[in-house]
Amino acid sequence: MNKIKIVRIAPIHKSPLKYLLKKYPDLPDLPYKEQMSIHSMEGVSYGSGFSTAMNELDYDAHELVYDFEPMQKRWAIENSIKFNSDSYEYEILLAQLRKVQPDVVLFQGNAYMIPDKELHQLKKKIPSIKLLLLHLAYPVAPHKISCMDHIFAGYPELYEYYQKKGLPVSLLYHGFDHHVLEKIQFTNKSIPISFCGSSGYGFYDHNVRYWTLYRLLQSTNLHLYVREIEYPSSGLKIPYKKLNVSNQPSNGKFKEKITLKKVARFSSRYIRQEIMKRVEGIKKGLLSFELQYIGSELIEDSSAFDILYKSIRPKNKLLTLFPDKCQGEVHGLDFYKILGSSFATFHIGTDPVVYQNAGAMRIFESAGVGTALFIEQTQNIQDLLIPEKEIIVYNSTRDCIKKIKYYLEDPDELVRIGINAQKRVLSDHTILKRCRDIDSKIKELL
Repeated sequence: MNKIKIVRIAPIHKSPLKYLLKKYPDLPDLPYKEQMSIHSMEGVSYGSGFSTAMNELDYDAHELVYDFEPMQKRWAIENSIKFNSDSYEYEILLAQLRKVQPDVVLFQGNAYMIPDKELHQLKKKIPSIKLLLLHLAYPVAPHKISCMDHIFAGYPELYEYYQKKGLPVSLLYHGFDHHVLEKIQFTNKSIPISFCGSSGYGFYDHNVRYWTLYRLLQSTNLHLYVREIEYPSSGLKIPYKKLNVSNQPSNGKFKEKITLKKVARFSSRYIRQEIMKRVEGIKKGLLSFELQYIGSELIEDSSAFDILYKSIRPKNKLLTLFPDKCQGEVHGLDFYKILGSSFATFHIGTDPVVYQNAGAMRIFESAGVGTALFIEQTQNIQDLLIPEKEIIVYNSTRDCIKKIKYYLEDPDELVRIGINAQKRVLSDHTILKRCRDIDSKIKELL
């Protein structure tokens, strides 16, 4: 019996690709197979854990990285495929699918690289395709993905949403590629607590993250490995710029009173909801806030400030404000080395709280390399890892600071939690285990 041929289509994203090209400057000149080999070895973004696991389950599995520009264009050259530079992602991808002739296609994250109309006609264009699958962790309009034979939702909220919309869906969290442990020799832990990712500077939906990291840098021994970009000169307008509050350190004293009415008018919907939800005894328009900056130290004059400050657009990069604690971003094996060298690491999502449940890749990545993770309390965290035994949860920025200080005084306890987390992930949350679930669904549908 012939093996089922499956292709996963996944992104690498611009920032990890840029990092990889800096690490391997000759990569664009290499043959396609060698570029793919480096991508697989480094485990950048989604890596090749899926195809490795599916091959172990007796599939004929392939990875296609549609936005890995030099690698995709190298494949096109090697296969005499003509393409338009403006639409190379779709054109080359379509040519690859025609050559591979898969039985099953799994889209990782989204299917935006294929125009909606073309996506709905993909089975007609490539008759070998019997199933279209999608594994996503962020909401996509139902009509755009109604052609999918099955959707694997990375969060309970997504599962419930698509179920209500009548789409075929099941819950499938991300997982850890245990083969990473074969590629890296982890040394003794030397970083007290780390954060890897975007600091939020330069992104319109990451202000909560930026200001939370700002507070943690002030109050704890957190070390950042971050991406920070310049804000676009044009585009979205930020209403709360009118609040005229800056985190620019100075020798003087800056003070401004801000009424809740102003905050409700100028801040994001999320901030308005959080203020109304979390601040006890608040009455719209009656409570005022007072912000002070003395040097680089932030003084809090209101119990509501923990929410309010997060609505302010930052004006300085954390790399500039805290040069001794911040370094540039890391990806691939370098990312895993930083995680593995940390006693603990910190995770925070984007500003608009889409989910009340946990499911981020970082949960499984950090636990997989044996590092304790600090994460905000969620409804389902107990289903993934046991709080205070396999993961550390916090309820607010203040609570997070308190717990970081407490645990850093007992690094042996952090090591114990990291070991427990790793055992749990290697038992219950590997990519191989997730692929077993995918395998069961494929066989059910076929």
